[in-house]
Amino acid sequence: MADVLPWEDAHDHERSLLQQLAYDVLALLQAAVQTAHPVCEEKPISPFYIAAELREYYGGMKAALPEEVWVPYEGQTSKRLARTLVEMARRVVPVMLLKHPRGPKPAKKKGYAPGSEVRRQVATSRVLAAGAVDYVKRDV
Repeated sequence: MADVLPWEDAHDHERSLLQQLAYDVLALLQAAVQTAHPVCEEKPISPFYIAAELREYYGGMKAALPEEVWVPYEGQTSKRLARTLVEMARRVVPVMLLKHPRGPKPAKKKGYAPGSEVRRQVATSRVLAAGAVDYVKRDV
């Protein structure tokens, strides 16, 4: 933690490192799915949906699978791990992970207000003296 600036909180620095790590994991999984499914080149994959799937299944896998299941993956080289991730990504249904961009918002008409109402002035001293604002419509 020697590289933390004196005005930064150490916890903020750790949090930002964890956020960067999580982003990198999502980007890695997104790249694996895009490599396994060429249709994903035309339509982008949503990192949000990948994160939602991870959140949904990670706890169950951690509880259900013994630690020995994960040992073969720890010793893999980066190239072998990349191949393994692409093989696993082939089992993914890419339609479930595609982005769903919304269309443009419909244009709304601005409401009409008569100019006499918009330009009507109310003096603060009169409001304070009367104790209320006179909202009665007056013809000017």
